[in-house]
Amino acid sequence: MIDLKELRRIALAATPGQWVSWPTGMDRADMRDIQGVLHSHNHTPYVGKNNADHICAFSPATALALLDGLERCRTALQAALRALATRRATLELIANHGGALGDVQAIARNALGGE
Repeated sequence: MIDLKELRRIALAATPGQWVSWPTGMDRADMRDIQGVLHSHNHTPYVGKNNADHICAFSPATALALLDGLERCRTALQAALRALATRRATLELIANHGGALGDVQAIARNALGGE
């Protein structure tokens, strides 16, 4: 099971804002320039570790597991909303027919697919 509180803690510790990937073909001089920029923005050595922890924690497997869980929740919510709509329609039919026992039974059988 994924520890969502721990993932949140790790994400909050990482560098905020939008992350970008660096172009391929960078040389050591480019890396020194980047390190200078990071240093000039008061990034501490912990920032690099926090970002590395973030990257490791949010691995492709973790991201896919989170997306799978979200998809399952959406599917369950859609099914619950459909069931709720069916029950509401059945109750409206009962109310519109005066609630006579024979009508209620017929409506219920119809709502259950003729069982």
